[in-house]
Amino acid sequence: LYRWADIILGGLDNREARVAVNRAAARVGKPWIDGAIERLQGVARVFDPATGPCYECTMSEVDWKLLEARRSCALLTRDEMEQGKVPTTPTTSSVIAGIQAQEAVKLLHGLPVLRGQGFVFDGEHHQSYTVSYSRRDDCPSHDRDEPVVELPGYGAATRAGDLLERVRGDLGAEAVVEFNQDLLRGLHCPRCNQTEPRLASLGKVKESQARCPTCGEPRAPEMYHTLDAGSDLLDRTLGELGVPAWDVVGGRSGMQVAYYELLGDRDGVLGELAPTQAAEGLEFV
Repeated sequence: LYRWADIILGGLDNREARVAVNRAAARVGKPWIDGAIERLQGVARVFDPATGPCYECTMSEVDWKLLEARRSCALLTRDEMEQGKVPTTPTTSSVIAGIQAQEAVKLLHGLPVLRGQGFVFDGEHHQSYTVSYSRRDDCPSHDRDEPVVELPGYGAATRAGDLLERVRGDLGAEAVVEFNQDLLRGLHCPRCNQTEPRLASLGKVKESQARCPTCGEPRAPEMYHTLDAGSDLLDRTLGELGVPAWDVVGGRSGMQVAYYELLGDRDGVLGELAPTQAAEGLEFV
């Protein structure tokens, strides 16, 4: 049986966020229940990357192209979403949210769920049906992070070089740090042949911010995913680089891999949900 802390419920508006949650769920070995809505249609799905198909297994080539454009379900940009434009109706979202909650309750009680399946709601004709998904053998998002080393005191204020030194102390002098998201180091305009240094997670940069302030053309992001001893970013903090608070990062030296949980910002992320001293001896999920 599951506990509430063992179930992830997703109420997301874009593919980029779903991929991030899907990979995080795989890394910690937990099922997650996705709800997707667009105009009068919606779907609720249960993904368990450890045993069946995951969200990325269901993505088509078109989905990946839309992911690159970083738009919502209804092809709205982030700027449009902030203006109050929404991709669905309250009725459809209520139906899908209800199915998600019902699947969570069934998981808690050990009842059969839509594992590897989706409940599709057609609000235009008031019809519903289920679909089944297939697990892709070449999908990269099924592996669980093991082993995970807890690093108290490591967080947004930690020097990137200090984290690298810790990883190299465990895995050897050739080890590198591997991040789980696209980290941005600059935006390059091919027309103006100019690069603006910008450190951030790519997911935090809006479409309007990526346009060249001189000519107005879209700029190409210069990204990185690893950090080694030759990097010019070692004196930057993890927060400055755009590494999310309370993240898990990887360390790699050849085929040797380890993972590190950055616990320094955990209490700040959890707020009132942070564990108390009385719970120190208990496993926290």
